[in-house]
Amino acid sequence: MDKGENYRLTNILEIGLRKNGYEFICGDVMCRYKNFSKKVAQLEGEDGELLFPELSDSKYLLGRMHAYAHVWYCQVFIY
Repeated sequence: MDKGENYRLTNILEIGLRKNGYEFICGDVMCRYKNFSKKVAQLEGEDGELLFPELSDSKYLLGRMHAYAHVWYCQVFIY
């Protein structure tokens, strides 16, 4: 997802899932997406409050079918 695509759609889906009580997020790009999500979780509004506090404690899983195309540490760890 580094040539022309972005993580905004995944981020919108994650925010919706987290607001509905989901804790684990599974997808094909989670090993790279987690860094983007951490940056978004630190964004503050004009009043100094976090805009997306629900993103701070998500747990990411890489899908089993897609994991074999990644290096070993992407296949093993929960992010």
